[in-house]
Amino acid sequence: MKEIVKPHYQDEDIQRINLCTDVNNWKSELSLIEVENRFYAMLFKSKLIDVTEINQQDINFLIQELESLDKSNTSCLDRILVFYNELEGMMECDDVQCDTYYLNNYQQFKVDMENHFHKNRYVKNLIYSYMKTGIKKFL
Repeated sequence: MKEIVKPHYQDEDIQRINLCTDVNNWKSELSLIEVENRFYAMLFKSKLIDVTEINQQDINFLIQELESLDKSNTSCLDRILVFYNELEGMMECDDVQCDTYYLNNYQQFKVDMENHFHKNRYVKNLIYSYMKTGIKKFL
């Protein structure tokens, strides 16, 4: 196993490593959501969806949910770039108040990201449910 945390690292360094790891994981997750959303949007607008038993009203609802999720995802990507740049300020901290300020911002941002990912999972589960019902006759 690759050692990310070296034995001589201080607590603050370990904390920053974990923060950067979270940010990189979030960016990766947001990128995947973007790809998935484009795929589903194309699927719902294709002729392929016409052979399923999903009614147009449900398709329109799912498209709206995807568009909403896509806007939120873009906003999260923008926010993550700002947040990542703000991490530079955390590296400059030399007192507890400064560290606390950045850690509180990080905790709030983490909650926001988890809420976004939760919403994404909810929408994707809706899509899977509608798709499963719509393709039953082909299974």
